[in-house]
Amino acid sequence: MTISFKKYVTVIVVQRTKRTRFNALNPLVNQYQTRDGHRFMLCCLDTTYDWGRICRAIGRADLTDDPRYATAEARFENTSEVIALLDGALATKDMSDWRLLFDEHSVIWGPIPTMDRVAADPQMKANGVFAEFDHPQLGSVPTVNNPINVKGVAKEKPKLAPEIGQHSIEILRALGYEDSAIQALFRDRVVASPKR
Repeated sequence: MTISFKKYVTVIVVQRTKRTRFNALNPLVNQYQTRDGHRFMLCCLDTTYDWGRICRAIGRADLTDDPRYATAEARFENTSEVIALLDGALATKDMSDWRLLFDEHSVIWGPIPTMDRVAADPQMKANGVFAEFDHPQLGSVPTVNNPINVKGVAKEKPKLAPEIGQHSIEILRALGYEDSAIQALFRDRVVASPKR
């Protein structure tokens, strides 16, 4: 395998350049937005076939053999132009339209859900990502579940975090403080006192 000096220098420069979505190493592995505001990620790593698939999906088969974009190297050299081109094309249809076109043309992609969509996602619920805990004033409150699973150990239901100072007396007594010393710590605002 031979590596040309030009490619070697390019790699060195790439490693020192801060990358954003506007100057991505590969514009076919980047996030884009549809007309209806949905964001998604293209994940097209096959430099031989993926460019043609995307071009056909966006209705621009003429770009497949355009020398400015036809190879991975050409797309890298013109990455900002490719991203602008894809931004413009992908903003012309809703996500539901792109979903069908991407499937039809075997374009590899995935949705980038908003927080409200994550919380309502059936797969997230099926995986036990969310749980509910009982709040004394609000009742049942949804929260993110503990991500750690230990074989043979039942996962505990999430609990409300203690209020500031809620356990101060118990902790200070366990450390050997007398009630008079605890009251002095509260009075001098060294330790938070429990709400009364």
